[in-house]
Amino acid sequence: MAALLRSAKLVRLIPAISRQIGQNTTRLSSSNALLASKYLQKAQFPRPRYLCTTLHRPQDVKEQQDATSQVSSRDAVRQAAMFEQLLRELDFSVRRTGRIVKSKLERVFNAVVASGQVTSKQALMLFRSCTMLSEETRDSKLALMDQMWNKMAEMGAKYDVGHYNAQLKVYLDSEHKFSATDFLANMEAKDIQPNRVTYQHLVMAYCQQGDIEGARKVLEFMKTKDFPITEAVFNALITGHGRAGDMENAKGILDVMRNTGVEPSLDTYTALLCAFAEHGDIQAIEEFISELEKTETSLMDSDYLQLVYSLATHGHSQYIPKFLEKIRHDQGYVQDAIATTSQLIIAECDDAAFEVLLTLPPVGNAGEEGSTGDPNNGYFFIRNMVYHQRPIDTLAKFCDQLQERGIHTVPLQFALKCALEDNNAEYAYSIVKVLKKKVSV
Repeated sequence: MAALLRSAKLVRLIPAISRQIGQNTTRLSSSNALLASKYLQKAQFPRPRYLCTTLHRPQDVKEQQDATSQVSSRDAVRQAAMFEQLLRELDFSVRRTGRIVKSKLERVFNAVVASGQVTSKQALMLFRSCTMLSEETRDSKLALMDQMWNKMAEMGAKYDVGHYNAQLKVYLDSEHKFSATDFLANMEAKDIQPNRVTYQHLVMAYCQQGDIEGARKVLEFMKTKDFPITEAVFNALITGHGRAGDMENAKGILDVMRNTGVEPSLDTYTALLCAFAEHGDIQAIEEFISELEKTETSLMDSDYLQLVYSLATHGHSQYIPKFLEKIRHDQGYVQDAIATTSQLIIAECDDAAFEVLLTLPPVGNAGEEGSTGDPNNGYFFIRNMVYHQRPIDTLAKFCDQLQERGIHTVPLQFALKCALEDNNAEYAYSIVKVLKKKVSV
């Protein structure tokens, strides 16, 4: 396949646009969270190896062996307890929010490195966890992935097609530019055969760039291998045609799917709506939603959030309010909205992020219907603004609005706390200056 792509001269670099929302965005569903949790729970970490000093007298050797055995046993227990605690933290984070904080993942990675041993299963768990770093920039996720990939290989982890597919997934989520030919050639050099998932990811990579011809070449090769063309691939083709400027063929994919026995789902309809959104075709969006409603098909809140992200990141934020009005606060909406807000901040769409924040349930006492139970709502918004070092004036503007609306009582003080926790002294000092101005007024 690598030779086929190379000879056809169809390999292009894949651009970057952000995965978590849009076509290449996985939903923050309970099934995804439980799936990730399963990998975390299955990981078993090895005991550290210990070296024994060579002794000459038999009694010395026996004494040293007994002492070493006792030390090894105690260390193994401590090591196992530490790993278990780290895994519980990751598992809890995945189950509660559907995402992972980078610092927690790094703690597990560092613990594996400190043990001196790693299994293929542990390496795969770490790689897959990188796709759940929704609050990190593309470069940050890629840097951590590359660091872990190289270190795990150095420690002797044996990679198979699952590891390479996990790496591809991180590339897709991060919109990383890479050569499909080189990627396949690297696998072939390691005597690792690509599978159906590998080729599906490559189709998606071409579609991210709007390279339909490249995607078609991969699809033709998949047919020779009798690999099925799944709904996810059709959804990617909708995105690909849209980014190639061919919206007629993008809409035509729906008929192609039905003719091949694959029924379009909400994911498919959302992919088409996002393609319209990227072009700012608000009329087409409204007409298509109207057609869906006639068939008693309703978009979920998470679908509208993907649509909002596509509008915001392609310069059409003026249309966002009319779609946020359709939010019904489905189960799981809070976490979906938090993830979308974080990704919009990463994309420097701060105003759109704030609009999404305002759709969250009102502040109230824990247990009240429609309440988050958090007396200072919006903490995640402030933390992300600080973490990604958005302009101080912008931060101050939104903090004022949070306080005026009663969403957060001391937003600037909390922002200062976040900056200090991030060890960002310069940013913290800028916040202090803003606070001083407010006191002097």
